[in-house]
Amino acid sequence: IAHKSSNSLAAALEVKARLIYERYPAELFLLGSDIKDYLEAFIKASETYKELKKLKVLLIGDPSPWLIYGSLNLRKYEEVLGIKIVKVPIDEVLSTIDEVNELEFQNVMKSLLNVKTVEPKRNDLLNSLRLYIAIKKLALRYNSKLITIRCFDLISHGTTACLPLSLLNDEGMVAGCEGDIPAALTMYILNRLSGRPTFMGNIAWIEGKDILIAHCTVALRLVRSFIFRSHFESGIGLSIEGYPIKGLMVTVARLDIGKNELRASVGRIMNTEPLLRDKACRTQFLIRLEGNPKYMIEDAIGNHYVIALGDIRRQLKYLALMLKLKYVEF
Repeated sequence: IAHKSSNSLAAALEVKARLIYERYPAELFLLGSDIKDYLEAFIKASETYKELKKLKVLLIGDPSPWLIYGSLNLRKYEEVLGIKIVKVPIDEVLSTIDEVNELEFQNVMKSLLNVKTVEPKRNDLLNSLRLYIAIKKLALRYNSKLITIRCFDLISHGTTACLPLSLLNDEGMVAGCEGDIPAALTMYILNRLSGRPTFMGNIAWIEGKDILIAHCTVALRLVRSFIFRSHFESGIGLSIEGYPIKGLMVTVARLDIGKNELRASVGRIMNTEPLLRDKACRTQFLIRLEGNPKYMIEDAIGNHYVIALGDIRRQLKYLALMLKLKYVEF
């Protein structure tokens, strides 16, 4: 931090140059009225950087087979970020479900019994809550704050992970879909930088400045209301149709170690209900970006992007600096 007197800036410039030469991340702040926001962003990024270095990611099953790009270079994510990926088979969560009794989720079930429901039956809710408790037990067993699960494998067992992931994200754990490690890590980063749950979804459509991001699960704290639906692709089990809060500013981002890149944009939520009801995943966010949505097509890095409430681009830029990643704003 440099001030106006005593050759402070001259000294700081020399120090910053030396730090960069020695491959340390460094930022120089000029003392002034707006320094507080920059310092807070830098500190938040620094805290997130330190958390990543001791993060254990629990991968339940393999990445989904259609993630033909997102499943690449997983070892490099460990090397660059300092994380550790711990893989457990789907069978382990299934056997843990068998250990769960109704008393373990009774209070949660009571809070959800009056939710409007379209296709699912009571047994679908019970199965979802058993899975919710089972995943919590696995996270505790492996001491993990970030999990991602190959959720489509559960459909053949008559249940879905949509509600369990929703509840876990609301509780402060970060939980992602489809065994997508890059998306789950992006969720974790945005969660820690924003201090609030995040949403991972498919890029369902892009038109003009608008992007539609959709998935069958959402943290309940991110929507104004919700109902229970069946899972979109399979028509099985229980998923969440959430109704967005129009006008909120959000950051849209994705991490990609293949390109050594952390990319982000900001925009505002433009809808209050699904635009493609029964033609896309149940919860849908229409976001009008300030930047260029076509960049997501022109330089594709996978189908999942992550939403966080608020504008956290400054924090992301500092974190990219610390991780020696290229920061791209689109």
